[in-house]
Amino acid sequence: MDRGVGMGNTAVMPETQLSPPDLRLMQGLAQQVTALRPELVNSDATVGELAWVWGKGHADLGSTWRHRLWFSGGDLAGWGWAFLPYQVMRSDGQALDITKAALTWQVHPDSPHLLDDILDWYDAEAAGAVHQVTGAAADSDALRRLAAHGYQVDEQAAGDNGFWTQFNRRDLRDLPEPALPPGFGFVTAEQVTLRRRRRRTGTPGIPPPSPTAVCAAPAKPGPTGPACTSWCGRRTAPWRPP
Repeated sequence: MDRGVGMGNTAVMPETQLSPPDLRLMQGLAQQVTALRPELVNSDATVGELAWVWGKGHADLGSTWRHRLWFSGGDLAGWGWAFLPYQVMRSDGQALDITKAALTWQVHPDSPHLLDDILDWYDAEAAGAVHQVTGAAADSDALRRLAAHGYQVDEQAAGDNGFWTQFNRRDLRDLPEPALPPGFGFVTAEQVTLRRRRRRTGTPGIPPPSPTAVCAAPAKPGPTGPACTSWCGRRTAPWRPP
């Protein structure tokens, strides 16, 4: 969803660095929402995505992030993570300006009203920039609140050829044995990381501790096949890629 430039009426002190302890609190809320109302989990707000986005971007982009946590009775009830406009260098040496602000957010199913406070805070933090927010299609209450704050659905992005996330789940009991084409085998994230580090430096690498990835790879050097990354919610922690 997009909205034009706007000013909010909520003044907050910006927190320019999202710390690992705060991120773990946000992951804890992700676990609760996933258990209670999985259809309300927002894009980039799952346990694994939170660790991934933080891990790959905090060193270079952390200064352009803003975040705020909302508590109820001592428990985290909602949070907002704003990504302000920034500039990056492309591989050809040219600067690319990201001019829009983006918001990732999540609220507990029992506190949907906190989205209004999050959006007001986002207005104040991203004043002067075009606002983007992502919401779950099944979250009718959030969609209503977003519309009331002036947001409109980006039909192109939400279309079949647009940019969106689909949340899938299945029972992991009684899984059939996987079958791979001749010449392929399974490798783990640790094995892939070690292979890449050896190719780059000739020395063993140190794998990231959080994700457990499995992909189909050829027995001999060549392109990797389809990959799947799984996140063990109780053990996932923020990490910095090597």
